[in-house]
Amino acid sequence: MFRPNTLFLLGFAAVTSCQHDTSSEGKAAVPNSPAVDARPPIPRTDTLELATKPPGEEAYDAYLKADTLVVVSTDRAVVYPFGRVARAAALTTRYPLFTAKKGVAYAQGDPYPYTLLRFGNSAVKFYDDSEEGATVISGHVVDPQIILANGVRLGSTLPELLRAYSVTVPTEKVRGIRIVTVEFVVDRIIYHYAFRNNRVMGIDFDSYSVIDKSL
Repeated sequence: MFRPNTLFLLGFAAVTSCQHDTSSEGKAAVPNSPAVDARPPIPRTDTLELATKPPGEEAYDAYLKADTLVVVSTDRAVVYPFGRVARAAALTTRYPLFTAKKGVAYAQGDPYPYTLLRFGNSAVKFYDDSEEGATVISGHVVDPQIILANGVRLGSTLPELLRAYSVTVPTEKVRGIRIVTVEFVVDRIIYHYAFRNNRVMGIDFDSYSVIDKSL
């Protein structure tokens, strides 16, 4: 068994000099390669000056890429979209809509127990890390009854989402945004918020875990 911290591919250099393509398309069915993603960084089209930041935290990095606002967060709460617990099954107390199912995935021949929480057409897969607690491997949320720890849910407006992450974007920049991605500063978790008519229509979670991401 690997040490828990080998589940994640660290090595995220200075945030402003090394951004990954965080698209999760095509990644859901197979484990990630343990190799570091060597693709060239995608050039930014506009770096924003943020007017606010979380209390006691460094300012987030944010930039526009076509119709996508990318936010890179230093807030460790971002790693735990449903709140921090030692084991994912405990989230069913906070979120009784979810049902928990345990399973085992294999990466490089080693077993990794996981917990899959389901409700309706939504599912989130977790690994119970002995040091970091329940961490998200992957997820797909399309049921409005599911509310994240920061209050975001399907139907939330773009301004509501940005306030939840203490991010301020100039009004003239907001009009063309259709996707917001939020990523922890060290390679851990990536949120993908899709918008329609200025409201969240779907939330997907991705990560740099080597565990099978299929739901």
